Amino acid sequence: ITAPWVHRFQVAIPHFRGVELEDLDAPENISRWMKAVFDRPSVQNTACSNDYLLESTARYFVTYITPGAPGGK
Repeated sequence: ITAPWVHRFQVAIPHFRGVELEDLDAPENISRWMKAVFDRPSVQNTACSNDYLLESTARYFVTYITPGAPGGK
């Protein structure tokens, strides 16, 4: 259930916020859990492309969070 969100966090946060997840002061067990989720073959085989994630995230935020804002910037 969480795998799509883990993938989205790994792609969108660095792109839109300029912050690498490894640089966050997250507890080590959270980082290990996120890596373990994304490393699962079932997640790898069903994950959408990073480009699609970035496009859909930009579209979501422009539509629902900041209507009228330029997307993808």
